[in-house]
Amino acid sequence: MDLRFTSSFTIEAWVKRDATGATHCIASKGDSQRRNFWVVIDSSNRIDFRWETSGGSNHGTTSSAAITDLNWHHIACVFDAALAQNRIYRDGVLLKTSTDNGTPITSTDPLYVGARLSSGKLTDFFRGSIDQLRVAPGALYTANFTPAVSFGGGLPATVAQLSWDAPASGPPAGYNVYRQVDGGGFAKLNAALVTGTAFVDGAPPTGSLCYQVTAVDAVPQEGPPSTPSCVGFTMAKAKMSPSGTAQLVAGPNPFNPTTTIAFTVPKTGLVHLAVYDVRGQRVAVLADSVQPAGPHAVIWNGRDHSGRTVASGAYFLQFDFEGGYLRERIVLLK
Repeated sequence: MDLRFTSSFTIEAWVKRDATGATHCIASKGDSQRRNFWVVIDSSNRIDFRWETSGGSNHGTTSSAAITDLNWHHIACVFDAALAQNRIYRDGVLLKTSTDNGTPITSTDPLYVGARLSSGKLTDFFRGSIDQLRVAPGALYTANFTPAVSFGGGLPATVAQLSWDAPASGPPAGYNVYRQVDGGGFAKLNAALVTGTAFVDGAPPTGSLCYQVTAVDAVPQEGPPSTPSCVGFTMAKAKMSPSGTAQLVAGPNPFNPTTTIAFTVPKTGLVHLAVYDVRGQRVAVLADSVQPAGPHAVIWNGRDHSGRTVASGAYFLQFDFEGGYLRERIVLLK
């Protein structure tokens, strides 16, 4: 990968180690003898950010704060040429600033993810998981920030994605899609007939939403509406289906101090909804009972089963229901 930065740049990623006390390389470019840059978590569990100029001068800094746990963390390292600074962030919080300047070396050396090249041999392998790595020109962060869940658009947009089955009697001329908000009347969303069996509501309001679909024949005559499919909508991305499939969505995400977890039960039965940490240990149980089919919502306040506030980082929801399960990653930022 030919990354020729001659000014400011940013390296960032979500990372989770399997062990502490060893050097874990997140990303590096070039051999250590003539490297362009590297970002590692060193054997003292500190974040080490280094880069070089064309003359071989070694630049960079190391955070004084250490990452001592094995949870998910967002790491961001910035060289800001305009402010003559190196900056290191963990989970969107500025850990270290140091004065620095120069022109980063340019070369066609390869980019390594999860390893560093030293004297022609790969070393310092990252033991764990790396997600959403981005290497970008420019100083992307100048103050504390909320780490992106998906790059390109920042935090996910709020959308509802619907799909349904065509009538058994044959495909109609098209469909109409209706939406109800907080128990009010159903309002049609589409101006022209929907010709396929899918529709995206690109701007749903927050609240309790229900959707119905009707088929329209060539006359045109509109058939009876489908059974409503409902979801509790919060500030998060959701997908749902009028056919009554199970759904799980949390918002806001990342959150602090609470998040609302909306889930749709496909059929009446035993439901178990729990929060787990990145080591797979159960943190809290949010639902464990027989629930009727349809939408439900609970709030998690970031506390474990003993009422203690949990640490910031990534957690996982597991929603078990009759016939299957769903998982969703959530992030608590403090």
